[in-house]
Amino acid sequence: MAHAGELFPVLAEAALYEFIDEEPPKSIEALRQKLARSESRKSPDGSEHWLNWVVRDEARKVAGYVQATVAANLETNVAYAIGSAFGGRGIATEAVAQMLRIVSTDFGVSRFFIVAERKNTKSIRLAERLGFTEALPEAAPRRAIAPTDILLLKEFHR
Repeated sequence: MAHAGELFPVLAEAALYEFIDEEPPKSIEALRQKLARSESRKSPDGSEHWLNWVVRDEARKVAGYVQATVAANLETNVAYAIGSAFGGRGIATEAVAQMLRIVSTDFGVSRFFIVAERKNTKSIRLAERLGFTEALPEAAPRRAIAPTDILLLKEFHR
């Protein structure tokens, strides 16, 4: 919640939402309210851990965020958003890699997944650089993956 003011200009960028079913925040206050809902770090029913980190560049400017949703079975959904002004510098790759290490160590998670729109080649390439591979087709229905999406999996070995 404390980062809403810094995150707002990055997350208000319309281009970030080309491949996700979400709208940019309308205001800093709307973003603050959204962030407050996940600040407990747990889903309302307590079955999931909601983990979120602000990502900063080398000059300490907010570049975006990374997040992990750790399910009760320890399978973990990975998501991130990095502003276009910060693209091409390895910031997203390093931030996601760091997050994978933290979640693996702190929660004992070894299986991560990313759902990406097939047209989102930047996100798919990032996942592949981190060792994610496309799941077998039979894995997608288990997670209600849309036909336009791709499911990428990674077994993390510490």
